[in-house]
Amino acid sequence: MSEDNDPHALMVDLSRILPDINSYDDIPPDLERYGRCAILRNGGFWFAETLSIHPATTQEGFYWGLAGNVLYISPRGAAFNWEKFITDDFIRFIAGKAGLKRRFTRFKVINAEENW
Repeated sequence: MSEDNDPHALMVDLSRILPDINSYDDIPPDLERYGRCAILRNGGFWFAETLSIHPATTQEGFYWGLAGNVLYISPRGAAFNWEKFITDDFIRFIAGKAGLKRRFTRFKVINAEENW
């Protein structure tokens, strides 16, 4: 079985640009969930669902969306070389806060540089 078809693997896709939304009605129809996450100036991580705003202490802000076994992560606003901030620890943090660790036992980053 290929990793892409592995039901226990979360595919982390960095190629999609997610919109900045503030209403459940505006979530793209293919996404089950949507929210925001960030790396804070003190090095900590932050996570929230749809109805949220990035904290004032944000160093790098991102949007996340979930569609099946794909977790999309995209930058907030225009960003250069933002993928370097998407570390294994940050992905594990997002997956844990989103309750995905019970559903998936591993993850694979896909499409990291195809569109950048």
